[in-house]
Amino acid sequence: MIDVHCHILPGLDDGADSIQEALDMARAAEREGITAIFATPHVMRGTYAATAAEIRLAAGTLAEKVKEAGVKVPLYPAAENYPDPDLPLGCKSGSVMTLGSSKYVLVEAPAAELPWFFDTLLFRLMVEGFQPVLAHPERNSTLCRDLKRLDRIRSTGVILQLNAGSLAGLYGSRAEACAVKMIKEHMVGLVGSDAHSARGYDGFGKIHETIARVGGKEAVAKVLANEEALIRAVVGTGD
Repeated sequence: MIDVHCHILPGLDDGADSIQEALDMARAAEREGITAIFATPHVMRGTYAATAAEIRLAAGTLAEKVKEAGVKVPLYPAAENYPDPDLPLGCKSGSVMTLGSSKYVLVEAPAAELPWFFDTLLFRLMVEGFQPVLAHPERNSTLCRDLKRLDRIRSTGVILQLNAGSLAGLYGSRAEACAVKMIKEHMVGLVGSDAHSARGYDGFGKIHETIARVGGKEAVAKVLANEEALIRAVVGTGD
């Protein structure tokens, strides 16, 4: 299994604050059976401003440290991009960090209200040839209240990424209930830890089993197929 969403790069956002903490996270991921980590620091205008070049450098440095520590989990540069009207152009120019420099781009679903241009943004990304991956939509109050809208977004081709912690109630009962409904309706396409420390990986290794138990074999097969497709896309980029 892969972790498509975590905050392991030290000093770039509110995740790991040191190389040692980042190494602890990598070790925890390996213990949980994770076979690839996408390092996705927040990128948000006016708050977290790491550039694609800075993210690649930080990820490359940490990957070397992880290897030296004997942890056999590949680490790929990525970002959790806050919704911004300029994202499609940024992806096209290379100034926006995608998942492992592939056509997959992680877009954050804010916890509060969605910006007015949100649906159009996702559509524009696809028009430009990118595959939007929507981070933790179960945590967004608007989408939790309107699962039909979320399913319409999914039906356009957007991949929905579930946080494993949502199923453990880490984000409240509403997010947990929404996560269960998403799995039952086979809406989940990828999963992530959204880990900000080593504790964020507690129990992550059982997420596929949980998805299968809640939504059946078809639900977990969908996740596995998307994981394989993402890794193929990233390996093809050479990152």
